[in-house]
Amino acid sequence: MYFLIIAQIPLFFWLSYLMAFLSSIWIDTLYRKNCAILSFPDRQFERAKFRQILLTIAFTTLFCYLSQMTSIAIFTLRFIVAAFLLLIICTDFEQQVIFDKMLLYFACFSLLPIFFQLSNAIDCVIAAFGGGLCFFLLSVLTHGGIGGGDIKLIFTLGLWLGIINLILVILIGFLLGGIAAVFLCLARQKNRKAYFAYGPYFALPALLFYIL
Repeated sequence: MYFLIIAQIPLFFWLSYLMAFLSSIWIDTLYRKNCAILSFPDRQFERAKFRQILLTIAFTTLFCYLSQMTSIAIFTLRFIVAAFLLLIICTDFEQQVIFDKMLLYFACFSLLPIFFQLSNAIDCVIAAFGGGLCFFLLSVLTHGGIGGGDIKLIFTLGLWLGIINLILVILIGFLLGGIAAVFLCLARQKNRKAYFAYGPYFALPALLFYIL
């Protein structure tokens, strides 16, 4: 099994390079069409200079891991989730924005595990609306400290993860985000009143929960 995976690494690499290339084109297109909402519109190239190689590495690792799956349905679902979350991490780190179009496609694909009877529809719908409502209230209480993109991300993750996993993702996300925020403040990269992108810190544990 492991020898077969090693033999396939060159194929995985080139598939990943192609995926990263096409993903970058999509992200850059979204940037051009939504320039007004970008946090760093004049620094797009600078903040994205490592995107292609990092996505290639991430997709290659993903292919190597998922190649062990014996079910095509599970392989497909896990790849879809991981791919969308990787792109969301990219845009939120680069420009502190999570695009509605990306989340809409991601949410639509959440119908697949229900179709394959791999998730409980009621549990996922409750998680989505409950999580989205909680984050909306947090946004109101913090006067926009939680952005609209984070609210929609949590709603979409609920459709994929269900109640228990979504709660764990939120707790881990706040913990990781809090640690990162403190570090950035200590390093004088952020001040306490600056906007902080929490999206990647929810997306990363969600990715791990879903594919592991």
